[in-house]
Amino acid sequence: MSTLLDEVLRVPVTHSTLIQDGVESGMFYNHSTESIDIIDLHQLMFAQMRTLSPNYYHVWVGFEDASFLGYYQSGINTDLCSESAMSEDECEYYSISMQQGEGHACDYAYTHAQWTSGGSPGAEDATNFPDLPAVSDPCSGQNTACRTTLQMGCREYFMADQNRGLPDESFGGAPYDARKRGWYYSTKENVKKTIFGEIR
Repeated sequence: MSTLLDEVLRVPVTHSTLIQDGVESGMFYNHSTESIDIIDLHQLMFAQMRTLSPNYYHVWVGFEDASFLGYYQSGINTDLCSESAMSEDECEYYSISMQQGEGHACDYAYTHAQWTSGGSPGAEDATNFPDLPAVSDPCSGQNTACRTTLQMGCREYFMADQNRGLPDESFGGAPYDARKRGWYYSTKENVKKTIFGEIR
């Protein structure tokens, strides 16, 4: 059984290791700005998403400052995209979810329940997130959809440009903090363990 599992995971682990090593080796490091060269990372992940089996719906990477970048298999976010002004055909392409640090803002409706759910800035769990206290809801705890600019903690969704894979039109957003997700802590506790995508 373990041999079969190793074979199934061989390709995604290789892809995950490529991202991890690219960050650690400085391949994605811009020395002039002293930050991650996000365009190179975008293009690598876009290439990965296009070459992986459709069984893998999502590749992602998260950072200590709550920055997050993920690419979705084509057609995965059709339901969310269909609520925007984009056409049905446009919604069938590859999509991106990204967050430029914990201060990433966007203007989308959300609920208090979303703000306080697991993996969101307002999640309260002193045991699992001792260094990340719950952040108060910008909508002041309203239970109905609240249209406001999320002043922080927004995971924004974009269609990927069909040629370069960079973010194109924004079509959604939701409260999110990768540092409050189980995979983040699991990976952080064991730096040799790589978490990548999900097998459907």
